[in-house]
Formats: sequence, structure tokens, C-alpha cells
Amino acid sequence: MLKNIINKIYKKKIGFFEKYISYDQALLNCDGYSTKNLIRHVYNQAKLAIKTKNYEQDGIIYNKPIINQFLIYCFLNYLINQKDFNVKKKFKVLDYGGSFGNLFFSLKNFIHLNFDWTIIEQNEKVKLANKNKIFKNIKFKSSSNKSKKYDLVVFNTSFQYLPNPIEIFKKLQLKNNKFIITNLTISHSGKNYLKIEYPDPKVYRYTYPCWFFSEKYLVKNLFKNFRVKIFKIDNPPYLLNKKEKYINLYLEKK
Repeated sequence: MLKNIINKIYKKKIGFFEKYISYDQALLNCDGYSTKNLIRHVYNQAKLAIKTKNYEQDGIIYNKPIINQFLIYCFLNYLINQKDFNVKKKFKVLDYGGSFGNLFFSLKNFIHLNFDWTIIEQNEKVKLANKNKIFKNIKFKSSSNKSKKYDLVVFNTSFQYLPNPIEIFKKLQLKNNKFIITNLTISHSGKNYLKIEYPDPKVYRYTYPCWFFSEKYLVKNLFKNFRVKIFKIDNPPYLLNKKEKYINLYLEKK
């Protein structure tokens, strides 16, 4: 009886709620992304998906790859514009916040390239992935190499969940020229803020902070050295209020 009541209460709360100015403040009011039970759950699901030749996304296993079509467009667009492109040449990708490689395993079915794929993740995820040969085709690290330049840097639904995304981008842009950011949550507000995300219970019941960035701040400040292409998302993961929206971004240094 009690379990049913809890389930009903939780199901009513799906999407983004509350509002915070600092990440630490928001983290005090949710589980956070570094919860070990959440990490273990996704890790086990990712292993199972690979072993059974399926695909994992957010801890759910699918028999077909779940991939943002915008990503395929960006990869292909990049390749078409490379005059000296060689299919045998290593295509260096930095997948920031790439979990256990769901994008890599999905994308390689659409684009057959010699990927040099690096994922930056939390220490716990890096330790788990590096212990298992099933992830041998991906380099897992807890921080990026400041001196290495990548062909593309990808934040696949990860930028807004990082504790310090602005600082990370500022460092990465010193060496890298092209960025992809998907499912970014932004607002028409003049300031950046956070909300707590309550995912659909079908995914899992862990909650975590999510940044909502001022569109004006991004274009005029953070991305001022880039040509910015903004793509509207027609089927957003969650409903937002009138002042908020999801966008996909392709950035290329001027």
C-alpha cells in the first residue's frame, strides 16, 4: 500500500523543478550524478547491451541504436568539408560525459570511420570501464589532455549536467575548433540557473542538477569566438515552460 502511494507521488513529478543559483546548492537537494548505485546500474546495463549486441541509453537496453540524428548530420557535414580526408586516417573524438560509450557503439553502425574515441567521465566510471576488456576500443579518462587537439568535441546531453561546464568549455576551446552540444537546456532569462531533474521512473529514480543557460550569455559571451548554428528540437525529452527550450548546437571557431 505504502509503495503504491510513493509511486503515485513520484510519477506526478517528472521533468524539472525548483530553481537554484549554484551547483552545490542544487546538489544538496537531489541524489546527484556521482551516486554509486546509479553508476553501477548503468555500467551493468551497458555491459549487458554490448554482450547481447544491443544498445544502452540511460540504463535502458534497446535492440536498435538510439541516436540523435543531428549528431549524424554534424559528423557527415564535417567529413564532407575535409579536403584531405582519408578513411584510414584516425578520426579523433572527445566525448565529454560519454558514460560507457553509448554514442560510440551507436554511431559506428552509421559511420564507418577509424575512430580514436576518448571519453571523459567520473573517476568511478573510468575505473570500471578500464577494468573490462569489453570497452577496449574506447579510451576512458577522468580529465582531458590539455595539449591534444581533437577533430570534434562532443557533449551529448552532458554539458548541462556538469558541475562546471563553462570552465571546461573555456579550457577546451584553447585547443579545439569544433564542438557539438545536444539537448542543451536554455532560457530567455539573463542569468544562468539550475533545476532538479526528475526522470521518468521507467528510466530510474535518481535525481540530479541541470543547468539552464541564458541564450544571450551563450551567444554573446561563452561562444563569441565561434560561428554558432542553432537547431531547434521538435520532440524534447521533457516539457519546459514558455521561457525555456532545448536546442542542439554546432560550433566552429571563426
